[in-house]
Amino acid sequence: MLGAACITDKIREAKLRWYGHVMSIYREDENCMERIMTAEVNGRRSRERQKKRWGDIIQQDIMKTLRLKKERTADRKKWKGWIRVADPSHAERE
Repeated sequence: MLGAACITDKIREAKLRWYGHVMSIYREDENCMERIMTAEVNGRRSRERQKKRWGDIIQQDIMKTLRLKKERTADRKKWKGWIRVADPSHAERE
């Protein structure tokens, strides 16, 4: 390891940071964002293996990996702390 955080962890952090941002907008403009966040697309999905959807991945990251609840996005400062992945390259050197 070269003293850098795992790229998949940093990508998860960025996705969850964006999710926190979207949820803060959702609270401010509830009518518009509620329609967007709960929208269902008409049509059939293919019979093949289903592609992962953004919402499914976010739920997996929040619920299973980090064991957080979506209600915790209300406090942006704490949310950023919970999802933050430490970067070893910025750690203090002895």
